[in-house]
Amino acid sequence: MSIVDTVKSLPNGVLALFIASKFVIGLGVGALLSGWFCGKEGWIILIGILMSVPGAYMMWFRK
Repeated sequence: MSIVDTVKSLPNGVLALFIASKFVIGLGVGALLSGWFCGKEGWIILIGILMSVPGAYMMWFRK
């Protein structure tokens, strides 16, 4: 099964959370690179990573 088929098989809620987490991680990395948030970029990246855990778990460990 390809990664595209795996992502398509995720439930809608988990898929939305997984996509949103990638967006939040991107915001965190952007903040880290630009230094706009004065020390809060680490928390933004951490929140994005935590949001991606359910989708990643379901994609990689679903049998």
